[in-house]
Order: sequence, then C-alpha cells, then structure tokens
Amino acid sequence: MLTAQGIQAKTNTLYNTANSLDEAWHNMKSHAPKGAANEFFAHLMIYHNTLVRELSI
Repeated sequence: MLTAQGIQAKTNTLYNTANSLDEAWHNMKSHAPKGAANEFFAHLMIYHNTLVRELSI
C-alpha cells in the first residue's frame, strides 16, 4: 500500500467505485453543470496530479 504523509491508497466506503475510469468520468460529466465539463475535468486532473505527486514523495 502506498503511503505518504499519512495518506493511504484505499477506497472510501462512503462512495461507490465505478467499473472503469470511463464510467466514472461519464458519471461526473453527466452531473456537472451544462457546459462546465471541461473546466471540471481540468480541476479534477489538477487534484489527480497533486495526489500522485504526494503519494510518490
């Protein structure tokens, strides 16, 4: 299990897990305000890149 600064790579049982990344993205995109999907995705990727960097320290 990857750990960094107290962060553990594990699922949060409060939320569902999609069957694939494509399914997860489609679900997020369908719930984003109309026309905001690209901006939402950009912010999600900033979070993702930051999380990856934190886990690899």
